[in-house]
Amino acid sequence: MALPAHKPASDQWSRVASILFEAQSSAGRAVENHRGASAQIDAATYALQRLREEMAPAFQLTVARPAPIAPTPLRREPFRRSEPLAA
Repeated sequence: MALPAHKPASDQWSRVASILFEAQSSAGRAVENHRGASAQIDAATYALQRLREEMAPAFQLTVARPAPIAPTPLRREPFRRSEPLAA
């Protein structure tokens, strides 16, 4: 089994520093993305609240009515006379 070639300590620290720098810059981009998303959510929440306030009078004028009831089918029974016919 071949072992990797030994690198000087300065090269190893340089590689570690570049990995850490890249992670730090990625974290910074993530923070900026979160700030942007937060601002968009705040704007959408504000717009939704304004829409609700503007639409409130229309909903107050609406009278709640119960849902219509579906008609039930009629049961037809044969005609029966309670008294016999006079002859």
